[in-house]
Amino acid sequence: MAPHGGRRDPGRRPWSDGGLRTNDLHTAELTRQLAVATGAAALVNADVDRNDVDLNRISTAHDGAPRFLETLAELLEAALARCERAVVLAIHGWNVVQPSVDVGIGYRPGRHAPSAPPGPTASAEFLRGGLTGLCATLAARGIGVSLGARYPARAPENLLQLFSERHTADARPLVQRLAQLGRRCDGVQLELAVPLRWPGPWRTRMIASVVDALPALLGRRPEAALMPAARPEPAPGTGMSVSAAQ
Repeated sequence: MAPHGGRRDPGRRPWSDGGLRTNDLHTAELTRQLAVATGAAALVNADVDRNDVDLNRISTAHDGAPRFLETLAELLEAALARCERAVVLAIHGWNVVQPSVDVGIGYRPGRHAPSAPPGPTASAEFLRGGLTGLCATLAARGIGVSLGARYPARAPENLLQLFSERHTADARPLVQRLAQLGRRCDGVQLELAVPLRWPGPWRTRMIASVVDALPALLGRRPEAALMPAARPEPAPGTGMSVSAAQ
């Protein structure tokens, strides 16, 4: 899911000004390409402006766009009916010009202990294997990688917190449903710099890096599911899924 990248109202300025927040250009199209390249299922927001409904905030999405969360739950349930675990990649945009990715897993090394409540958004096994493999393939193509330096995905309302232990007893049935599913998921937030999202050679490198990392992301287990966020139908062979919100 990339909770940015939606439409931009022509009457609004494209930068944060007076409380308005920037939308992520090209995130939705990149996410679709990732889904096709990896055989993933995808949930993409190509229309909703984050100044109207910020799909990266749990309460805002729950109250203003419940169908988004329901669709996410349906995708996860379909993946977990086939597989022991699912991998969810939340694709966002980061407005820096260096080709780089900031990886959010619910904590920032040096500031938060991995075991501190509510815990990371991915299992220790995945962090050692899948995430390490993804970071290695990105670095091999000249893409800089940081871990939660700018966007650790730790705030209580961050959508990725559905994959920590924070919301497993939430009073809202839809949120609790997702949080319970999240116990069997490894969630990673990828904040992609401008060159990785806009059409061109860096986007091509980004997609190729994720494709190369698939064996590690899936734990080399044929029953594993990769669940990022966009909206082509799931490909029959891989059980993957990708998603973009605003």
